Order: sequence, then C-alpha cells, then structure tokens
Amino acid sequence: MSAQTGGSGSSPRRGWGLRVVIDEGLRSWRAGRWLMGILSVLLVLGFTVPAVADTLQVSRMAADERAWEAAGGRLLVATNESSGVPRLACERLADVTGVEASASLTRLARPASLVTAPGAAIPVVAVSEGAAELLGLDPIGSGVVLASEVAETLRLRAGDTIALAATENQAGSISQGPPRAVDGSPELPAGVLTVASVADLSLLGEQRSGGMLMAVPAQGAADACFVRLAPGHVEAARQALPALLQTDGTPAVVADRLVGGAFSRDYAAEYHARGLRSAPWAIGLAAALLWLLVRWVRRGQEGLLATLGARWPARTTMRLVEWSAMIGTVAVVSVLLSTAALLALGVEPGVVFPHVLRFVLIATLSATAGAALVALVPLQPALAVLKDR
Repeated sequence: MSAQTGGSGSSPRRGWGLRVVIDEGLRSWRAGRWLMGILSVLLVLGFTVPAVADTLQVSRMAADERAWEAAGGRLLVATNESSGVPRLACERLADVTGVEASASLTRLARPASLVTAPGAAIPVVAVSEGAAELLGLDPIGSGVVLASEVAETLRLRAGDTIALAATENQAGSISQGPPRAVDGSPELPAGVLTVASVADLSLLGEQRSGGMLMAVPAQGAADACFVRLAPGHVEAARQALPALLQTDGTPAVVADRLVGGAFSRDYAAEYHARGLRSAPWAIGLAAALLWLLVRWVRRGQEGLLATLGARWPARTTMRLVEWSAMIGTVAVVSVLLSTAALLALGVEPGVVFPHVLRFVLIATLSATAGAALVALVPLQPALAVLKDR
C-alpha cells in the first residue's frame, strides 16, 4: 500500500518539476533577448570608440611623420670640402637597395639675369637629373626649376619661357651653350629656356633653395650629394656613404639634413608604444567575460533545453551559432560606424580602412576565441536550477 502511494506521489512531483523547468526556461529565453540586445550595444560601443581613438592617434602620427619627411627627415647630405663629391657615384646611388632618390648639387659662382629683368640676380644650382625625383617633380630635362618665391616675383609658372642674358666668364668670353660639368663654373646658358616646374626648394637648404635649378650631366664633382632613404636604411647608409662617395681616397662627410629640434622623434617607436595598441585584445577578453555572464543569467534556458532532450554537444553548437550571429553583426556595424566617424573627421581613407579593419578583426577573433572557451564551461544541470528556484 505504501509502495503504491509512493509511486503515485512521484508522478505529480515529476510533472511539477517539469513545469517549473519549462516556465523558468521560457522566462530565461525572454530575458535572454533583452540581454543579447544590451550585450550587442555594449560590444558595438566597445569596438567602435577605441577603434576611432586609436586610428585618430595613428593619423596624427602619420601626418607628423609626413611633415618630418617633407622637411628632410630621412635625408642624408654628403660633402667633401677638399675635392667635392663625384656626381656619377651620387647619381648611381638611386639603384642601391634602400635609396629612394639621390642627386648631386652645386651652387654656381655667378647668378643668372633675365633679358626682361637685367637687374634680377637669380642664384643658380647645377643639379643632376635625380633632383627631380628627390623633390617629387617631373623630369627637368633642358628646362629649369624655379623656386616658388622667385616664380611669384617674376610672375612665372610651369610651361612659361624665360630668356637668360649672356654673361661673361672669367676669360671675358660669352657663354652661349649649356653649363659646363666643371663645378663652380661661372658659365650659364644664354637663350630661351622653359620653366619645367615651380616648387618649394627649402628641402635643399638655405644656400640652394632661393633660386633656379638647372640639370647638368653626371660628370665631375659636386658640392654635395643628397640621398633620401627608405625607412630602416638610414643607419646602414650613414656607414656606407663615406666610402661610396670618396674622392681620391678622401671619404665624404655624411650628415643628417635635419639635426635635433622639433623633428627629432622616433615615429616607429611611438607607433608601437601607443596606448591603444593592445586595446583589441583587452576588448575581446571583456566580450568573452560578458558572454559568460549572459550564459549564467540564462542558465534556466540551459535547463529547459536539457529537459527537452538536447544533449551537451547540441547545446554548445547552439550557443556558438548564436554568438557567431551576434559578433558578426557587431563587427560589421562597428566597422561602418568607425569608418563613417573617421571620414567625417577628415582622416585619410588610406589610414582609416586598414587600421579600423585590423582593430575590429583582432577584437572579433579574440572575443570569439574566448567565447568558444566559455561555451565549454559546464553550467548547472536542470535539477540544480530547480533547487536554486
């Protein structure tokens, strides 16, 4: 009799327990939708705000580095007071790995004068053809390059012609042809020349930046050789140039175009030491911990699925699919919002796209790796959930 009573009483208890599990699971499911929405918003903000801040910092460093390079940041100047620097050796440096451009320069002893402005004494610098690449200009050819201030004073622009007045050389004769390759020659061509370019020549220094550049053959010796180097090759070039540009056994003296001052910064070190460099990894870890918290709050849903017969592999797969859908949406929205915000702030697309994509990708992958580990964490079984409730 007692056995029958116990048997008949166990069935209502099991039914009651099943109803509790189902009710708790449904409540957890409904609450889970709100939690997923809140988590998605938090992750979008967590991905977007640091990505924008980090890219802005990188953009400012890139702008500063461009200004540094434009002023001669990776530019070395080789000189030899006794016998000059060989033009041909300087010109051939452009073929060496790590050298972006090289050019020889000599300021001529006499300035040029124009037929239309005989009183205008324009300093003349004889350069090799590499000067065009060094300054980022079109080839000079048989024309001339005028400094911006000179062109503005004479009201000239690229494509105009100028007529140089004939000048007497040291022997008292008149020069009618191109300038000689001998350095320091006072001879200048007389006749009509084309203005190949108008440019800011401040990169060449005070003594060579306020006049006119004329191309000469790569023969003889020059006052100086300017060499622009690719990142990572400056120190090696500093060691090699004295021997490469030696004359009659006398090594050249190599110096930086910029020395100290406001431009003496290590931009590569600043980039690697910036505060938000490791932010994507930290955000990924935080996202995984939030996912673990969401799973704990929604453990009633786990109990419902287990009661309905879903085994652990199936429940883990469902959690991972749910996470993948959410994190994929978060990543896409974060990239779009970050890109739109940065472009609206005037950041260059060449800086925006790679850095935003890198930031969001690292955060997404690290968060997904953490979520995969979280999915393996066993939660309370269905009976334990019932006892808690």
